[in-house]
Amino acid sequence: MEENAESQNEGKSISYGLGKWFSLLPEEPFRIFFPLGLLVSVIGVMLWPLLYAGWLPFYPGVAHARLMMGGFVGAFSLGFLGTALPRMMSAPRLRGGELIILLLLYLLAVFSYSSGQMVMGDAGMLGALVLFFVAMLVRLIAWRQDIPPPGFVLVALGWMAAMGGLLLFLLEGESELAITGMRHRMAGLLFYQGFILLPILGIGGFMFPRFVGLKTLHMFEESRTPPPGWSKKAVMAMGLGVVLIVTFWMECLGWVLLSGFIRLAAVAWYLWREVLIFRKAESKGTLAFGLRAGLALIVAAFPLAAFLPAYRIGLDHIIFISGFGLIALTVGTRVTLGHSGKAKLFAAKINVMRVVIWTILLAMATRVTAEFVPAIRVSHLYYAAFCWSIAVLIWMVWIGRRFLQEDE
Repeated sequence: MEENAESQNEGKSISYGLGKWFSLLPEEPFRIFFPLGLLVSVIGVMLWPLLYAGWLPFYPGVAHARLMMGGFVGAFSLGFLGTALPRMMSAPRLRGGELIILLLLYLLAVFSYSSGQMVMGDAGMLGALVLFFVAMLVRLIAWRQDIPPPGFVLVALGWMAAMGGLLLFLLEGESELAITGMRHRMAGLLFYQGFILLPILGIGGFMFPRFVGLKTLHMFEESRTPPPGWSKKAVMAMGLGVVLIVTFWMECLGWVLLSGFIRLAAVAWYLWREVLIFRKAESKGTLAFGLRAGLALIVAAFPLAAFLPAYRIGLDHIIFISGFGLIALTVGTRVTLGHSGKAKLFAAKINVMRVVIWTILLAMATRVTAEFVPAIRVSHLYYAAFCWSIAVLIWMVWIGRRFLQEDE
């Protein structure tokens, strides 16, 4: 698979108006989904200050989780994959009608979650994921001229895990009995972790080495059929995905410690063997640091949560905030810079992005601390919400204009 032209030259940006922006959305949906995802993330974290200020009529625990995973990280997944996959397959871009329906389903989910209507929200999110999955599957089977990287088997597994989790949520409902049931816990693991963890690993083997200057690894010649070596790596990725999903089931059965360490070993092994970003490499830029930090914290969180199950909700925020959230913003930064003629910044030290990264890490630290010290729980939920919102605002002020710029 050939490298993108953005890695061969610095690029030059062209600014344009809203008319051109609308015309680019089917081909580059990140231009709409990234800003939407950030807005939704602020709504998701600010539910807690609204609750404790007495302005929210429902307890936002479930709504917050759905907005952050489906609304925020899900939007970044839709934006990234909707832009990258058709290019990787040399297949047609999303059609205007597909994008409009996808946006409407996504917005239905977000508005429903925000108002505490979980069933309607899950139905909308499931519809959006199914539509996108089918659209990409049709392109893969019927229209592709190239085959995606082998690690993208994990992307497909992650989306199937998310769709399965949402379907289980819908079947179980939101009654107190259902929420404490094993199937509901499995649904949560599939949607909150499988949906993001598996695609991160799958995309990582192809894209993340480029963050640290390893630009020639895991590249295959363009081919409509699997080239030599592709099938072996695809089977390896499939095996990893199956192991991780099995650990979710083990955790639901009560084998928390064993499942946590198996998950740790499997993810660490794949990162070292396929993603390679912790090995010696050229780039020491800000984006490479953000990516390494996010992946390292995900791995570190698995044994912590396994050893301290009583604090699981708080410790999981290491994965959610400084893992999934930080990686989403780091990848989103690279995608946006690359499509706006700023590829020269890939390996640079970006002071604004450093502030964003450290503010996100501060948000994670305050949120995790709140779980261990009940006396300061409410105040630290405030701090975490405001830290995240400040990081998102800084990122948008810095990079927002890039959504209206194109790589010449």
